[in-house]
Amino acid sequence: MAKYQNDSRKVNIQTNKKISFNHYTYNKNRVKELRNNGEEYVLSPYMTLWKDDRYYVVGWCDNRNEIRTFRVDRMSVPMLLDEDAREKPSDFDPEYYYLTLTKMYGEGEEMDIDLLCENQLMNTLVDHYGNSFPFESVDDDHFRATVHTVAGDTFWGWVFQFGGMMKIAGPEAI
Repeated sequence: MAKYQNDSRKVNIQTNKKISFNHYTYNKNRVKELRNNGEEYVLSPYMTLWKDDRYYVVGWCDNRNEIRTFRVDRMSVPMLLDEDAREKPSDFDPEYYYLTLTKMYGEGEEMDIDLLCENQLMNTLVDHYGNSFPFESVDDDHFRATVHTVAGDTFWGWVFQFGGMMKIAGPEAI
């Protein structure tokens, strides 16, 4: 893949071109290390997100053959490629994508999960999942909500941070 020289071209979604970059993490000594042995990622960018005080870029990752999300502050400077970006899948819904993910990372099965919550957590659920999730009052102090999310370690951490004010009510396998 030919790369454009670092010239006045701006790397942005409207160019309709793929980008390449390295992604890094910090090791135990707080030193930057490239992820996946320095693998260069190739991405067709679809959108950027601001969530949990971080910017993310979402797009089709050629390396993984799926839509992926990358933290912008953990990317090397992206290079604009001389290759047209892959079109968004016809069923890609940015709002649904944003609300479905507990965070912008994590592994697990995407599913509906019933939560039993103390009433004071309604704002938290609306902030996190939007205001269209189904819910019902259980008693004067609790409500039950069904959220669609990725049931992985990140989700569990999110639930447990509420110290018992939120409980998993279903499905039974969870």
